[in-house]
Order: sequence, then structure tokens, then C-alpha cells
Amino acid sequence: MSLTRKQLIDLAASLHDRWTLSVYIDATTADPAARAAWKTTLSHAIHATRTETQPALRREHDRAVEQLDSWLETATIGARQGGWYAFVTEEGVAAPGELVTGAGTAVHWQKGVWILPFLSTLAQVKPALVVLIDSRTAGLHAYANGQLESRGTFRATPHGGDAPHMGDAPVQGFHGGTRGETKHDAAQRARLSASRRLLAEATRAVVDAADGEGFVVVGGTRDLPVKLREHLPPRLRERTIVLPELRRRMPRAAIVDAAERGIALLRWERDRALLEELLEHSGAHTNAVVGPIATLDAVQRGNAASVLLTPLFLTTRADDAERVLEGTLAEGGEVHLLDGAPAEELDARGGGIGAMLRFTPAYAQAGAAG
Repeated sequence: MSLTRKQLIDLAASLHDRWTLSVYIDATTADPAARAAWKTTLSHAIHATRTETQPALRREHDRAVEQLDSWLETATIGARQGGWYAFVTEEGVAAPGELVTGAGTAVHWQKGVWILPFLSTLAQVKPALVVLIDSRTAGLHAYANGQLESRGTFRATPHGGDAPHMGDAPVQGFHGGTRGETKHDAAQRARLSASRRLLAEATRAVVDAADGEGFVVVGGTRDLPVKLREHLPPRLRERTIVLPELRRRMPRAAIVDAAERGIALLRWERDRALLEELLEHSGAHTNAVVGPIATLDAVQRGNAASVLLTPLFLTTRADDAERVLEGTLAEGGEVHLLDGAPAEELDARGGGIGAMLRFTPAYAQAGAAG
């Protein structure tokens, strides 16, 4: 499995002071005769890192390579759409797994993990929970990279049979007596009760299944999708969208297309909100900065609570991007890679990068006092 953003942050923090071999493998090929070509590429990359390693660290480097070789002997590295990764120290492989999109074959030997390729792949993943609910059934599906995976189905289950009655014996369609109730009314009440239980159960399941950053796309019939969203906690509700055109009995391909549309809308809203907050608070005497120089300074001081950057910054200033990522994650900060129009605006107004600060810098406070 691929790491989530939170798992990647935790991993970077745990290895920030350890010499680590960060390995990315791309085994994809259209030529069956070249299926093992990645091994040659990987071998050359490892040899290059050893050549560049100081003599005092080569023994530690070689032990990490031995740990990697042991893992490769048992791992099944085959051609797939994405790729593979492993972060290795002299003590063992810390976190091997699969990438949902390819990052090429590359190796870095450095103190801390090399996560720039990993973040680039995370930016291309569109994780979400798709919920389809009607009066009888609620289905939960995990969605990522064009694939739907069932996470459970819940069904409305009315309790009881005929409604209780008092007085004379009931007649067809009606329970006699002064406190009687028609069978139609009793059945309707039972259905409403079952629908409420289904809604409550589905809501709890969504809260449990949705991670700290994933989106939720809800569809179904009547007003149940809207009610489900209203019952979610505020922070999760902000990451949830209701699509009226999304129905439970739609073809699977149509559900995937709708999920993509919903995720794109939610991501745009999130990126736009993050960018607006950054730009609103940036400037003198505030708790945000934009631009490479100010952002790098904030990261080096441990003052970057969250960093926004763009794909253009990643590709044109890779070394600075890696420093920002490592420094921010090591201090427990968050990193957000913007997309689309918000990314273009940050490129134009902030050189592709900015940060929300933990505290106002001393030089800004001095300026304000003056």
C-alpha cells in the first residue's frame, strides 16, 4: 500500500536524523524482454550514491544496501501502472510499498528521507469516499486513481409487524378501537424509523472511514444525501459534496466519472480557500509569507505551520522544494500542493510558494512597533 500524507509526515519526522537510502523503482515496460531492466538502472543509481558518499559513511551506506537487497529478494517487483518505494537504513527497510503513479527509478542517500517524488505522486492521487444512499440502502466505496472498492453496505430494517391496537379486533387495513392506527400509517412510521436508523448508521460509517484529509462524495435519492452531509462533523462536512446526478443504480463507470467531478470541485474549493487565507495574511507584521526567500527562512526557523507550493515550483526549484518539504514535515507542519487556477495564481503572486506561520517573526514585530 502507498503511504497517506499523514503517514509520510510521521515517517519523515521519525527518520529526519537518520542516514536513509530512499529508493524509487519503476518496473513498467512495453518490452517483455526488458522486464528486468529496472534492476540495472537501480544498481547504477546505488553505485552513484556510494561514489558520492564520504568514506566515513560508506560502511553505513553498504549496510543499508544489504538491507535493501534482502528486501528485494522477497519482494515481488513487477510491471504495474505505478511504481515502488522503500526507505532503508542500516537497521532495515522502514516503509516499503507501492506508488499509485510512477516516479521513475531513482536513489538518494542522505540524512532523512527523500520525499519529493513521493509528494508529486500524492498530488496526482484523488482519494475519496463515495457514498450512495436511498431509503433502503447505503453503500460506501473507497475511490482512488479511477478504482472503486466497496467499504460496506447498510440496509434499512423495519422492526416489528402490525402496529399495536386496543379495543375491537382489527379489520382489513385498520386497527379498530379508540387508539387504533391504520396499517398504512404503521408501515409508513416503520419505514421512516428504518430510514432514520440507516441515516445514522451510514453517518457513523462515513466518519469512521473518512481519513483526516480525504474527500467525501455523496449521491442518492430524495433528501437523504443532503441530510447525511448535514449530520457530519463540521470539518468533515467542509470536505463533502452532494451530487444530485449521482445515483446508486448508475453504471460503475458513471459513478467513477461523477466521483472525479466531485473531487475536482472539492479540491478547487480547498485550494482556493487555502490560497485566499495565505494572501490575506501575508505581508508585513502578519502571520504568513509568500515567495521562496521568506518561505525558506520560515522553514529554517521552524516557523512554517503549513506550506503551499505549486507543481511549477517543484519542477523548477527541486532542491529548494526538497529543503522546504523536509524542514516542514520534520517540525510537524503540513504541506499542500495546489493545482489548477489557485496554483497559477500562487505562481504569479508568490513565486509558487508561501507559508502560514506559527508566530509573527521578531523583525516583523519590531517593524510594527516602529
